Amino acid sequence: MYYIGIHGYSDNITSLLWTTSTSSSTAQEENEDTEMSEQEPQANQPGYTQCENCKAWIPEQTKMLYEGFCLRNNRTCSHKGSYFHESKTCICNELTTDSYEALAKHRRITCSEKLITCRYCHNLVPQSVPSPDSRDRLYNLHSHESYCESRTITCQKCNRQIPIKDIQAHAKIHEVQKQNQRLPPLCTNQNCIRPRANNRLRLCQYCFGPFWVATDDPGNVKLIQRVARKLHSQLTVGCGHNYCRNKYCATSTQKLQDANTAATTLIPMIQSLQRQMKLPNPNPELYFCVDESMTRKLFLAETLEEGTTRTYSIAWCAKALDSEDENLYRARSWLDKNAPKQHVTVNP
Repeated sequence: MYYIGIHGYSDNITSLLWTTSTSSSTAQEENEDTEMSEQEPQANQPGYTQCENCKAWIPEQTKMLYEGFCLRNNRTCSHKGSYFHESKTCICNELTTDSYEALAKHRRITCSEKLITCRYCHNLVPQSVPSPDSRDRLYNLHSHESYCESRTITCQKCNRQIPIKDIQAHAKIHEVQKQNQRLPPLCTNQNCIRPRANNRLRLCQYCFGPFWVATDDPGNVKLIQRVARKLHSQLTVGCGHNYCRNKYCATSTQKLQDANTAATTLIPMIQSLQRQMKLPNPNPELYFCVDESMTRKLFLAETLEEGTTRTYSIAWCAKALDSEDENLYRARSWLDKNAPKQHVTVNP
């Protein structure tokens, strides 16, 4: 029913009422068509068709794909006629939701059936539920990895049975212990790599032998004199051994010096020796000839030190040669396993 009112500006008031009516069914259809056209602008348009399930207007060329998806995921309410998303349950039966975003997040993070590569056995397995162990949960481990890491293996260094989860910490302990190792200082004779002994010159027992006397020498005067005579003899006469590599020996340099030249050469070394002997812990730098075996061992130790780019000290190179019967290849492996590296600090 429609009403039309007319008002005019005059003294006489005139009104007109125009009434018309239509059938209720026709009006309802027009209202539905109007609402549909407002909500679905593609309704009844060429190239569009209506989905049989959700009644949405879709392009004709995508009808098959759209209806396949819609029938799998949307259900029509039998009471109101509207459609809704069907709830989805994860394959682990731990989550039911109508949100694909929530389901995807669950499958990606917390689902017990999510496949992971175990960091211990390296197999592709379901991650299962979170571990009951609080420490394992702190490291984001699930039941399989918690079980897998509890298996033990034998440590190659100490032969102890260590759980796999503790093997890195256990290896760190060995590394700290290795880096904290110390060797006795070497002989102050620069041509010898034996450990030094407890004497005033800090020489090894072999190198100090020719200088030992039973008489009292509180000021070390006689000891310094014996050292000076030995060095002077090396420069003027030599040791007579062809294998000698001592730079303060006439046999090694093949240059015999007269007495005055040799004395002039030795003055700086003797003066330095006198200063060192006055210290509580002297550390002089001396050059005496050694036997053939020590000459060969020093040469091999220097070769090994250069071969490792000075990663290991010459003292550890000498110990490696002693342990492996002067075999350079095995000595290098021994250093890598047992010797501390120079200029490296390991935090426990």
